[in-house]
Amino acid sequence: MGRLPWIACCIAVALYGLTAGRWLTAQSALATSQVAGWGGDFPADAPLLWLVSRPWMALPTAMLPVALNWFTVLLGGAVAWTLARCVQLLPQDRSYVQRVRGYVDGKVLAGRWAWVPPVLACGMFLPQLTAWEHGTSMTGEMLNVLVFGHAIRCLLEYRAGRRGRWLDGLALTMGAGMANNWAMVGFMPLFAVALFWIGGLEIVRVRLLARLAGLGLAGMSLYLVPALFAQGRGGLPETFHEALWAVLQTQKGYLLGLPKPRFILLASVMLAPLMVSGFPGGHPQGSRLEQVASFGALLVVRVVWLAANVWMVFDGPLSPRQLVSLVPEAGSLPLLTFCFGAALSVAQVAGYFLVCGMEKPSPQRAPIDLADGAVHGGIAWLVVAAAPLVPAALVARNLPVIREQNGPVLAILADAMVAPLPKEPSILLTDNPVVYTLVHARLAASSGNPGHMPVNVRAMPDAAYRRSLARLHGKRWERLDALAAAKENIGGEFLGILGPAAQSGHAFSTGYFLSFITESHYLQPAGTEIGRAHV
Repeated sequence: MGRLPWIACCIAVALYGLTAGRWLTAQSALATSQVAGWGGDFPADAPLLWLVSRPWMALPTAMLPVALNWFTVLLGGAVAWTLARCVQLLPQDRSYVQRVRGYVDGKVLAGRWAWVPPVLACGMFLPQLTAWEHGTSMTGEMLNVLVFGHAIRCLLEYRAGRRGRWLDGLALTMGAGMANNWAMVGFMPLFAVALFWIGGLEIVRVRLLARLAGLGLAGMSLYLVPALFAQGRGGLPETFHEALWAVLQTQKGYLLGLPKPRFILLASVMLAPLMVSGFPGGHPQGSRLEQVASFGALLVVRVVWLAANVWMVFDGPLSPRQLVSLVPEAGSLPLLTFCFGAALSVAQVAGYFLVCGMEKPSPQRAPIDLADGAVHGGIAWLVVAAAPLVPAALVARNLPVIREQNGPVLAILADAMVAPLPKEPSILLTDNPVVYTLVHARLAASSGNPGHMPVNVRAMPDAAYRRSLARLHGKRWERLDALAAAKENIGGEFLGILGPAAQSGHAFSTGYFLSFITESHYLQPAGTEIGRAHV
Protein backbone atom coordinates (compact mmCIF):
# COMPACT_ATOMS: atom_id res chain seq x y z
CA MET A 1 0.00 0.00 0.00
CA GLY A 2 2.99 2.31 0.41
CA ARG A 3 3.35 2.40 -3.37
CA LEU A 4 -0.24 3.51 -3.98
CA PRO A 5 0.42 7.29 -3.68
CA TRP A 6 3.28 6.98 -6.18
CA ILE A 7 1.06 5.03 -8.57
CA ALA A 8 -1.58 7.77 -8.27
CA CYS A 9 1.11 10.39 -8.95
CA CYS A 10 2.31 8.59 -12.08
CA ILE A 11 -1.23 8.14 -13.40
CA ALA A 12 -1.98 11.85 -12.82
CA VAL A 13 1.19 12.95 -14.62
CA ALA A 14 0.40 10.61 -17.51
CA LEU A 15 -3.25 11.72 -17.78
CA TYR A 16 -2.49 15.42 -17.49
CA GLY A 17 0.70 15.23 -19.54
CA LEU A 18 -0.98 13.56 -22.51
CA THR A 19 -3.69 16.24 -22.53
CA ALA A 20 -1.65 19.28 -21.43
CA GLY A 21 -2.09 22.57 -23.26
CA ARG A 22 0.03 22.78 -26.39
CA TRP A 23 0.43 26.53 -25.99
CA LEU A 24 -1.54 29.24 -24.22
CA THR A 25 -5.12 28.29 -23.39
CA ALA A 26 -8.15 30.30 -22.35
CA GLN A 27 -7.41 29.27 -18.74
CA SER A 28 -3.64 29.88 -18.79
CA ALA A 29 -3.30 33.09 -20.82
CA LEU A 30 -3.69 35.64 -18.03
CA ALA A 31 -1.82 33.63 -15.38
CA THR A 32 1.10 33.03 -17.75
CA SER A 33 1.20 36.73 -18.59
CA GLN A 34 1.26 37.62 -14.90
CA VAL A 35 4.01 35.25 -13.77
CA ALA A 36 6.10 36.08 -16.87
CA GLY A 37 5.65 39.80 -16.31
CA TRP A 38 4.50 40.48 -19.86
CA GLY A 39 3.34 44.04 -20.13
CA GLY A 40 4.54 44.87 -16.61
CA ASP A 41 1.99 42.52 -15.06
CA PHE A 42 2.35 40.70 -11.72
CA PRO A 43 0.27 38.05 -9.87
CA ALA A 44 -0.34 40.28 -6.87
CA ASP A 45 -2.70 37.78 -5.25
CA ALA A 46 -0.35 34.78 -5.70
CA PRO A 47 3.16 35.57 -4.40
CA LEU A 48 4.03 31.91 -3.80
CA LEU A 49 3.15 31.11 -7.40
CA TRP A 50 5.37 33.97 -8.56
CA LEU A 51 8.32 32.68 -6.49
CA VAL A 52 8.11 29.01 -7.51
CA SER A 53 7.74 29.96 -11.18
CA ARG A 54 10.95 32.05 -11.24
CA PRO A 55 13.22 29.21 -12.46
CA TRP A 56 11.03 28.76 -15.54
CA MET A 57 11.60 32.37 -16.57
CA ALA A 58 15.09 31.44 -17.79
CA LEU A 59 13.50 29.63 -20.72
CA PRO A 60 12.98 31.34 -24.09
CA THR A 61 9.63 33.05 -24.52
CA ALA A 62 8.61 30.58 -27.21
CA MET A 63 8.94 27.67 -24.75
CA LEU A 64 7.44 29.38 -21.71
CA PRO A 65 3.69 28.68 -22.20
CA VAL A 66 4.21 24.94 -22.70
CA ALA A 67 6.82 24.74 -19.93
CA LEU A 68 4.47 26.37 -17.42
CA ASN A 69 1.69 24.02 -18.46
CA TRP A 70 4.01 21.09 -17.76
CA PHE A 71 4.96 22.62 -14.43
CA THR A 72 1.24 22.51 -13.64
CA VAL A 73 1.13 18.85 -14.72
CA LEU A 74 3.84 18.07 -12.16
CA LEU A 75 1.88 19.94 -9.49
CA GLY A 76 -1.12 17.78 -10.41
CA GLY A 77 0.98 14.68 -9.81
CA ALA A 78 1.97 16.03 -6.39
CA VAL A 79 -1.70 16.70 -5.59
CA ALA A 80 -2.58 13.09 -6.53
CA TRP A 81 0.21 11.77 -4.27
CA THR A 82 -0.98 13.97 -1.40
CA LEU A 83 -4.62 12.97 -1.83
CA ALA A 84 -3.84 9.25 -1.85
CA ARG A 85 -1.60 9.61 1.20
CA CYS A 86 -4.25 11.57 3.11
CA VAL A 87 -6.83 8.88 2.37
CA GLN A 88 -4.48 6.22 3.71
CA LEU A 89 -4.17 8.18 6.97
CA LEU A 90 -7.92 8.54 7.58
CA PRO A 91 -8.92 6.64 10.74
CA GLN A 92 -11.76 4.12 10.56
CA ASP A 93 -12.64 3.91 14.27
CA ARG A 94 -15.31 6.62 14.12
CA SER A 95 -18.42 4.51 14.77
CA TYR A 96 -19.43 1.72 17.09
CA VAL A 97 -20.01 -0.76 14.27
CA GLN A 98 -16.42 -0.17 13.07
CA ARG A 99 -14.95 -0.58 16.54
CA VAL A 100 -16.65 -3.95 17.09
CA ARG A 101 -14.78 -5.07 13.95
CA GLY A 102 -11.40 -4.31 15.48
CA TYR A 103 -10.91 -0.75 14.23
CA VAL A 104 -9.88 1.01 17.43
CA ASP A 105 -7.26 3.56 18.51
CA GLY A 106 -7.13 5.33 15.16
CA LYS A 107 -6.63 2.23 13.04
CA VAL A 108 -6.66 2.94 9.31
CA LEU A 109 -8.29 0.78 6.66
CA ALA A 110 -6.31 -2.40 6.05
CA GLY A 111 -6.77 -5.66 4.20
CA ARG A 112 -7.66 -6.61 0.66
CA TRP A 113 -10.01 -3.64 0.10
CA ALA A 114 -7.71 -0.91 1.40
CA TRP A 115 -6.97 0.22 -2.17
CA VAL A 116 -10.58 1.18 -2.87
CA PRO A 117 -10.90 4.55 -1.02
CA PRO A 118 -7.64 6.04 -2.43
CA VAL A 119 -8.52 4.91 -5.95
CA LEU A 120 -12.07 6.25 -5.64
CA ALA A 121 -10.89 9.59 -4.20
CA CYS A 122 -8.24 10.14 -6.88
CA GLY A 123 -10.62 8.86 -9.55
CA MET A 124 -13.17 11.46 -8.51
CA PHE A 125 -10.75 14.37 -8.29
CA LEU A 126 -8.25 14.00 -11.13
CA PRO A 127 -10.58 13.56 -14.17
CA GLN A 128 -13.16 16.01 -12.85
CA LEU A 129 -13.47 18.73 -15.49
CA THR A 130 -12.43 21.66 -13.31
CA ALA A 131 -9.42 19.83 -11.87
CA TRP A 132 -8.46 18.55 -15.32
CA GLU A 133 -8.60 22.07 -16.78
CA HIS A 134 -6.43 23.55 -14.05
CA GLY A 135 -4.09 20.55 -14.04
CA THR A 136 -3.20 20.93 -17.71
CA SER A 137 -3.05 24.73 -18.04
CA MET A 138 -1.05 27.20 -16.01
CA THR A 139 -3.53 28.91 -13.68
CA GLY A 140 -1.98 28.55 -10.22
CA GLU A 141 -4.97 26.64 -8.85
CA MET A 142 -3.05 23.36 -8.64
CA LEU A 143 -0.51 25.04 -6.39
CA ASN A 144 -3.34 26.27 -4.16
CA VAL A 145 -4.90 22.84 -3.81
CA LEU A 146 -1.47 21.26 -3.21
CA VAL A 147 -0.87 23.67 -0.31
CA PHE A 148 -4.36 22.92 1.06
CA GLY A 149 -3.83 19.17 0.73
CA HIS A 150 -0.40 19.33 2.38
CA ALA A 151 -1.91 21.17 5.36
CA ILE A 152 -4.46 18.35 5.77
CA ARG A 153 -1.69 15.77 5.44
CA CYS A 154 0.29 17.51 8.20
CA LEU A 155 -2.72 17.22 10.52
CA LEU A 156 -3.25 13.54 9.71
CA GLU A 157 0.45 12.67 9.98
CA TYR A 158 0.61 14.37 13.37
CA ARG A 159 -2.46 12.48 14.49
CA ALA A 160 -0.90 9.19 13.46
CA GLY A 161 2.61 9.68 14.84
CA ARG A 162 2.50 12.69 17.20
CA ARG A 163 5.71 14.08 15.70
CA GLY A 164 6.17 17.79 16.22
CA ARG A 165 7.69 18.43 12.81
CA TRP A 166 4.26 17.97 11.25
CA LEU A 167 2.90 20.77 13.42
CA ASP A 168 5.75 22.98 12.22
CA GLY A 169 4.91 22.06 8.65
CA LEU A 170 1.24 22.83 9.24
CA ALA A 171 1.97 26.30 10.63
CA LEU A 172 4.36 27.22 7.82
CA THR A 173 2.02 25.83 5.16
CA MET A 174 -1.00 27.69 6.51
CA GLY A 175 0.91 30.98 6.63
CA ALA A 176 2.16 30.66 3.06
CA GLY A 177 -1.21 29.38 1.90
CA MET A 178 -3.11 32.37 3.29
CA ALA A 179 -0.73 34.77 1.53
CA ASN A 180 -1.20 32.94 -1.79
CA ASN A 181 -4.88 32.00 -1.66
CA TRP A 182 -7.69 33.94 -0.01
CA ALA A 183 -9.63 30.69 0.51
CA MET A 184 -7.04 29.51 3.05
CA VAL A 185 -7.97 32.49 5.24
CA GLY A 186 -11.50 31.13 5.37
CA PHE A 187 -10.26 27.63 6.19
CA MET A 188 -7.94 28.86 8.95
CA PRO A 189 -10.52 28.56 11.80
CA LEU A 190 -11.35 24.97 10.76
CA PHE A 191 -7.68 23.98 10.78
CA ALA A 192 -7.20 25.63 14.19
CA VAL A 193 -10.16 23.75 15.69
CA ALA A 194 -8.96 20.47 14.17
CA LEU A 195 -5.45 21.02 15.54
CA PHE A 196 -6.63 21.60 19.11
CA TRP A 197 -9.16 18.76 18.83
CA ILE A 198 -6.46 16.31 17.73
CA GLY A 199 -3.66 17.62 19.95
CA GLY A 200 -5.64 18.22 23.11
CA LEU A 201 -3.66 19.50 26.07
CA GLU A 202 -0.39 18.61 24.34
CA ILE A 203 -0.88 21.67 22.14
CA VAL A 204 -1.55 24.11 24.97
CA ARG A 205 2.08 24.89 25.76
CA VAL A 206 3.49 28.39 25.58
CA ARG A 207 6.75 27.47 23.85
CA LEU A 208 5.02 25.27 21.28
CA LEU A 209 2.34 27.85 20.48
CA ALA A 210 4.97 30.57 20.20
CA ARG A 211 7.00 28.43 17.78
CA LEU A 212 3.95 27.68 15.66
CA ALA A 213 2.96 31.34 15.63
CA GLY A 214 6.48 32.29 14.51
CA LEU A 215 6.42 29.75 11.69
CA GLY A 216 2.97 30.91 10.65
CA LEU A 217 4.19 34.50 10.49
CA ALA A 218 7.21 33.35 8.49
CA GLY A 219 4.87 31.84 5.91
CA MET A 220 2.70 34.96 5.94
CA SER A 221 5.76 37.06 5.09
CA LEU A 222 4.87 36.23 1.48
CA TYR A 223 2.33 39.04 1.81
CA LEU A 224 5.34 41.35 1.53
CA VAL A 225 6.42 39.99 -1.87
CA PRO A 226 3.93 41.99 -3.98
CA ALA A 227 4.54 45.10 -1.90
CA LEU A 228 8.33 44.75 -2.39
CA PHE A 229 8.53 43.59 -6.01
CA ALA A 230 5.30 44.76 -7.62
CA GLN A 231 4.79 48.35 -6.54
CA GLY A 232 2.95 49.99 -9.42
CA ARG A 233 2.54 46.67 -11.25
CA GLY A 234 -0.49 44.46 -11.62
CA GLY A 235 -2.78 47.30 -10.60
CA LEU A 236 -0.99 47.88 -7.26
CA PRO A 237 -0.21 51.38 -5.93
CA GLU A 238 3.30 52.80 -6.18
CA THR A 239 4.16 52.83 -2.45
CA PHE A 240 4.97 49.84 -0.20
CA HIS A 241 2.30 50.29 2.46
CA GLU A 242 -0.41 51.13 -0.08
CA ALA A 243 0.48 48.07 -2.17
CA LEU A 244 0.37 45.83 0.93
CA TRP A 245 -2.95 47.31 1.97
CA ALA A 246 -4.35 46.77 -1.52
CA VAL A 247 -3.43 43.06 -1.39
CA LEU A 248 -5.13 42.65 2.00
CA GLN A 249 -8.20 44.54 0.83
CA THR A 250 -8.46 42.30 -2.23
CA GLN A 251 -8.56 39.19 -0.04
CA LYS A 252 -11.13 40.85 2.21
CA GLY A 253 -13.26 41.68 -0.83
CA TYR A 254 -13.22 38.08 -2.02
CA LEU A 255 -14.16 36.68 1.40
CA LEU A 256 -16.95 39.18 2.02
CA GLY A 257 -18.26 38.98 -1.54
CA LEU A 258 -18.84 35.24 -1.56
CA PRO A 259 -22.39 33.94 -1.97
CA LYS A 260 -22.43 32.49 1.53
CA PRO A 261 -25.68 30.43 1.37
CA ARG A 262 -24.36 28.55 -1.64
CA PHE A 263 -21.02 27.94 0.08
CA ILE A 264 -22.82 26.61 3.14
CA LEU A 265 -24.86 24.28 0.93
CA LEU A 266 -21.74 22.94 -0.77
CA ALA A 267 -19.86 22.59 2.51
CA SER A 268 -22.75 20.59 4.03
CA VAL A 269 -22.23 17.97 1.32
CA MET A 270 -18.55 18.18 0.37
CA LEU A 271 -16.85 18.94 3.69
CA ALA A 272 -19.30 17.92 6.42
CA PRO A 273 -18.49 14.15 6.29
CA LEU A 274 -14.83 14.96 6.88
CA MET A 275 -15.57 17.33 9.77
CA VAL A 276 -18.10 14.98 11.38
CA SER A 277 -15.58 12.13 11.28
CA GLY A 278 -13.65 13.94 14.00
CA PHE A 279 -16.39 13.02 16.49
CA PRO A 280 -16.38 9.28 17.29
CA GLY A 281 -19.79 7.79 17.91
CA GLY A 282 -20.45 6.03 21.19
CA HIS A 283 -22.38 2.91 22.07
CA PRO A 284 -26.01 3.31 21.00
CA GLN A 285 -28.50 3.94 23.77
CA GLY A 286 -32.23 3.40 24.24
CA SER A 287 -34.57 0.60 23.29
CA ARG A 288 -33.98 -1.80 20.43
CA LEU A 289 -36.30 0.22 18.21
CA GLU A 290 -34.52 3.49 19.08
CA GLN A 291 -31.13 1.93 18.36
CA VAL A 292 -32.25 0.60 14.98
CA ALA A 293 -33.79 3.99 14.13
CA SER A 294 -30.53 5.75 15.02
CA PHE A 295 -28.50 3.37 12.86
CA GLY A 296 -30.97 3.73 10.02
CA ALA A 297 -30.83 7.54 10.10
CA LEU A 298 -27.02 7.58 10.14
CA LEU A 299 -26.96 5.04 7.33
CA VAL A 300 -29.23 7.21 5.17
CA VAL A 301 -27.08 10.30 5.85
CA ARG A 302 -23.92 8.46 4.80
CA VAL A 303 -25.53 7.14 1.64
CA VAL A 304 -26.76 10.64 0.75
CA TRP A 305 -23.30 12.11 1.36
CA LEU A 306 -21.68 9.45 -0.77
CA ALA A 307 -24.15 9.66 -3.65
CA ALA A 308 -24.28 13.49 -3.64
CA ASN A 309 -20.52 13.89 -3.82
CA VAL A 310 -20.20 11.36 -6.63
CA TRP A 311 -23.02 13.09 -8.49
CA MET A 312 -21.43 16.53 -8.07
CA VAL A 313 -18.24 15.58 -9.92
CA PHE A 314 -20.33 15.29 -13.08
CA ASP A 315 -21.08 19.04 -12.84
CA GLY A 316 -24.82 18.96 -12.32
CA PRO A 317 -26.91 22.04 -11.48
CA LEU A 318 -25.90 21.99 -7.79
CA SER A 319 -22.18 21.34 -8.39
CA PRO A 320 -19.48 23.92 -7.56
CA ARG A 321 -18.88 24.52 -11.27
CA GLN A 322 -22.47 25.63 -11.79
CA LEU A 323 -23.37 27.10 -8.41
CA VAL A 324 -20.65 29.48 -7.23
CA SER A 325 -19.46 32.66 -8.90
CA LEU A 326 -18.63 36.15 -7.69
CA VAL A 327 -20.28 37.96 -10.62
CA PRO A 328 -21.96 36.34 -13.64
CA GLU A 329 -19.46 37.66 -16.17
CA ALA A 330 -16.47 36.44 -14.12
CA GLY A 331 -17.45 32.78 -14.33
CA SER A 332 -17.44 30.15 -11.60
CA LEU A 333 -14.78 29.87 -8.93
CA PRO A 334 -12.71 26.70 -9.29
CA LEU A 335 -13.23 25.63 -5.63
CA LEU A 336 -10.62 22.88 -6.00
CA THR A 337 -10.08 22.98 -2.24
CA PHE A 338 -13.73 21.98 -1.81
CA CYS A 339 -13.29 19.26 -4.45
CA PHE A 340 -10.22 17.94 -2.63
CA GLY A 341 -12.19 17.88 0.62
CA ALA A 342 -15.08 16.14 -1.13
CA ALA A 343 -12.73 13.40 -2.36
CA LEU A 344 -11.53 12.86 1.20
CA SER A 345 -15.13 12.82 2.45
CA VAL A 346 -16.06 10.13 -0.07
CA ALA A 347 -13.01 8.11 0.95
CA GLN A 348 -14.00 8.37 4.62
CA VAL A 349 -17.58 7.23 3.98
CA ALA A 350 -16.41 4.52 1.55
CA GLY A 351 -14.05 3.20 4.22
CA TYR A 352 -16.95 2.99 6.65
CA PHE A 353 -19.02 0.84 4.30
CA LEU A 354 -16.03 -1.37 3.42
CA VAL A 355 -15.33 -2.05 7.09
CA CYS A 356 -18.98 -2.69 7.99
CA GLY A 357 -19.88 -4.61 4.84
CA MET A 358 -16.75 -6.67 4.19
CA GLU A 359 -15.52 -7.58 7.70
CA LYS A 360 -17.12 -9.62 10.44
CA PRO A 361 -17.57 -8.28 13.98
CA SER A 362 -15.86 -9.72 16.99
CA PRO A 363 -17.87 -12.61 18.47
CA GLN A 364 -17.51 -11.07 21.92
CA ARG A 365 -18.97 -7.74 20.75
CA ALA A 366 -21.86 -8.51 18.42
CA PRO A 367 -23.28 -5.57 16.49
CA ILE A 368 -26.76 -4.38 17.26
CA ASP A 369 -27.72 -2.80 13.92
CA LEU A 370 -30.06 -4.78 11.73
CA ALA A 371 -28.46 -3.35 8.59
CA ASP A 372 -25.19 -5.15 9.20
CA GLY A 373 -25.61 -7.83 6.57
CA ALA A 374 -27.38 -7.09 3.32
CA VAL A 375 -27.43 -3.28 3.36
CA HIS A 376 -23.85 -2.58 4.42
CA GLY A 377 -22.56 -5.42 2.27
CA GLY A 378 -24.49 -4.30 -0.80
CA ILE A 379 -23.31 -0.70 -0.49
CA ALA A 380 -19.74 -1.91 0.03
CA TRP A 381 -19.85 -3.77 -3.27
CA LEU A 382 -21.25 -0.67 -4.97
CA VAL A 383 -18.29 1.29 -3.59
CA VAL A 384 -15.87 -1.30 -4.97
CA ALA A 385 -17.57 -1.12 -8.37
CA ALA A 386 -17.54 2.71 -8.33
CA ALA A 387 -13.76 2.86 -7.81
CA PRO A 388 -12.99 2.07 -11.49
CA LEU A 389 -16.33 3.06 -13.03
CA VAL A 390 -16.52 6.67 -11.81
CA PRO A 391 -13.10 7.74 -13.18
CA ALA A 392 -13.78 5.85 -16.43
CA ALA A 393 -17.08 7.72 -16.87
CA LEU A 394 -15.43 11.05 -16.06
CA VAL A 395 -12.64 10.46 -18.58
CA ALA A 396 -15.14 9.52 -21.29
CA ARG A 397 -17.24 12.59 -20.53
CA ASN A 398 -14.50 15.21 -20.12
CA LEU A 399 -11.72 14.09 -22.48
CA PRO A 400 -13.30 15.65 -25.63
CA VAL A 401 -13.76 18.96 -23.78
CA ILE A 402 -10.16 19.01 -22.57
CA ARG A 403 -8.81 18.17 -26.02
CA GLU A 404 -10.75 21.04 -27.53
CA GLN A 405 -9.74 23.55 -24.85
CA ASN A 406 -6.06 22.58 -24.88
CA GLY A 407 -5.77 22.16 -28.63
CA PRO A 408 -4.19 24.53 -31.15
CA VAL A 409 -7.21 26.84 -31.47
CA LEU A 410 -5.64 29.84 -29.75
CA ALA A 411 -2.34 29.37 -31.56
CA ILE A 412 -4.22 29.43 -34.88
CA LEU A 413 -6.11 32.53 -33.74
CA ALA A 414 -2.88 34.30 -32.75
CA ASP A 415 -1.30 33.44 -36.11
CA ALA A 416 -4.35 34.84 -37.90
CA MET A 417 -4.14 38.08 -35.92
CA VAL A 418 -0.47 38.74 -36.65
CA ALA A 419 -0.48 37.48 -40.26
CA PRO A 420 -1.76 40.78 -41.81
CA LEU A 421 0.99 42.83 -40.17
CA PRO A 422 3.56 44.22 -42.64
CA LYS A 423 7.28 43.56 -42.60
CA GLU A 424 7.92 47.00 -41.10
CA PRO A 425 7.44 47.74 -37.38
CA SER A 426 3.77 48.43 -36.66
CA ILE A 427 1.44 49.09 -33.74
CA LEU A 428 -1.26 46.54 -32.94
CA LEU A 429 -4.06 47.79 -30.67
CA THR A 430 -6.39 45.66 -28.54
CA ASP A 431 -8.59 46.24 -25.51
CA ASN A 432 -8.77 42.55 -24.51
CA PRO A 433 -6.07 41.35 -22.07
CA VAL A 434 -6.32 37.74 -23.29
CA VAL A 435 -5.93 38.79 -26.92
CA TYR A 436 -3.03 41.01 -25.93
CA THR A 437 -1.33 38.06 -24.24
CA LEU A 438 -1.82 35.84 -27.29
CA VAL A 439 -0.40 38.43 -29.67
CA HIS A 440 2.46 39.37 -27.35
CA ALA A 441 3.50 35.73 -26.91
CA ARG A 442 3.26 35.01 -30.64
CA LEU A 443 5.27 38.06 -31.68
CA ALA A 444 7.88 37.55 -28.95
CA ALA A 445 8.44 33.96 -30.09
CA SER A 446 8.61 34.82 -33.80
CA SER A 447 12.10 34.91 -35.29
CA GLY A 448 10.84 37.09 -38.15
CA ASN A 449 9.27 39.77 -35.96
CA PRO A 450 10.52 43.16 -37.22
CA GLY A 451 9.58 44.87 -33.95
CA HIS A 452 5.80 45.07 -33.93
CA MET A 453 4.42 46.63 -30.75
CA PRO A 454 1.17 45.14 -29.36
CA VAL A 455 -0.63 47.63 -27.11
CA ASN A 456 -3.31 46.90 -24.55
CA VAL A 457 -5.21 50.19 -24.45
CA ARG A 458 -6.99 49.24 -21.23
CA ALA A 459 -3.65 49.07 -19.44
CA MET A 460 -2.39 52.40 -20.78
CA PRO A 461 -3.26 54.36 -17.57
CA ASP A 462 -0.97 51.95 -15.66
CA ALA A 463 2.48 53.56 -15.36
CA ALA A 464 4.16 50.16 -14.95
CA TYR A 465 2.68 49.03 -18.25
CA ARG A 466 3.89 52.13 -20.06
CA ARG A 467 7.36 51.62 -18.62
CA SER A 468 7.36 48.03 -19.90
CA LEU A 469 6.46 49.30 -23.38
CA ALA A 470 9.35 51.74 -23.26
CA ARG A 471 11.74 49.03 -22.08
CA LEU A 472 10.72 46.57 -24.80
CA HIS A 473 10.12 48.92 -27.75
CA GLY A 474 11.81 52.19 -26.86
CA LYS A 475 14.56 51.79 -29.48
CA ARG A 476 12.07 51.68 -32.36
CA TRP A 477 9.46 54.09 -31.01
CA GLU A 478 11.33 57.11 -29.70
CA ARG A 479 8.47 58.84 -27.88
CA LEU A 480 7.78 55.85 -25.61
CA ASP A 481 10.13 57.23 -22.95
CA ALA A 482 8.05 60.40 -22.75
CA LEU A 483 4.89 58.29 -22.60
CA ALA A 484 6.32 56.25 -19.74
CA ALA A 485 7.19 59.37 -17.78
CA ALA A 486 3.86 61.12 -18.41
CA LYS A 487 1.79 62.00 -15.36
CA GLU A 488 -1.07 63.57 -17.32
CA ASN A 489 -2.29 63.83 -20.91
CA ILE A 490 -1.38 60.18 -21.43
CA GLY A 491 -3.76 59.96 -24.37
CA GLY A 492 -2.13 62.90 -26.06
CA GLU A 493 1.33 61.44 -25.63
CA PHE A 494 0.27 58.13 -27.12
CA LEU A 495 -1.54 59.79 -30.02
CA GLY A 496 1.77 61.42 -30.86
CA ILE A 497 3.08 57.89 -31.49
CA LEU A 498 -0.05 56.39 -33.00
CA GLY A 499 -0.81 59.23 -35.42
CA PRO A 500 2.32 58.97 -37.61
CA ALA A 501 2.07 55.16 -37.58
CA ALA A 502 -1.57 55.35 -38.72
CA GLN A 503 -0.77 57.83 -41.49
CA SER A 504 1.95 55.52 -42.86
CA GLY A 505 -0.31 52.45 -42.67
CA HIS A 506 1.49 50.84 -39.72
CA ALA A 507 -1.26 50.93 -37.08
CA PHE A 508 -3.74 48.07 -36.70
CA SER A 509 -6.49 46.94 -34.36
CA THR A 510 -7.83 43.52 -33.40
CA GLY A 511 -11.39 44.80 -33.42
CA TYR A 512 -13.78 47.65 -32.71
CA PHE A 513 -13.48 49.34 -29.33
CA LEU A 514 -13.73 52.78 -27.75
CA SER A 515 -10.81 54.29 -25.89
CA PHE A 516 -9.62 57.75 -24.98
CA ILE A 517 -6.29 57.07 -26.72
CA THR A 518 -7.93 56.24 -30.06
CA GLU A 519 -10.80 58.72 -30.03
CA SER A 520 -9.49 60.68 -33.05
CA HIS A 521 -8.90 57.52 -35.12
CA TYR A 522 -11.29 55.48 -37.21
CA LEU A 523 -10.71 51.72 -37.21
CA GLN A 524 -11.61 50.52 -40.69
CA PRO A 525 -12.04 46.75 -41.19
CA ALA A 526 -10.12 45.08 -44.00
CA GLY A 527 -12.07 41.92 -44.87
CA THR A 528 -11.25 39.16 -42.38
CA GLU A 529 -7.94 40.81 -41.54
CA ILE A 530 -7.16 43.01 -38.60
CA GLY A 531 -8.69 46.47 -38.86
CA ARG A 532 -6.28 49.20 -39.89
CA ALA A 533 -6.31 52.47 -37.94
CA HIS A 534 -6.79 55.63 -40.04
CA VAL A 535 -6.73 59.26 -38.93
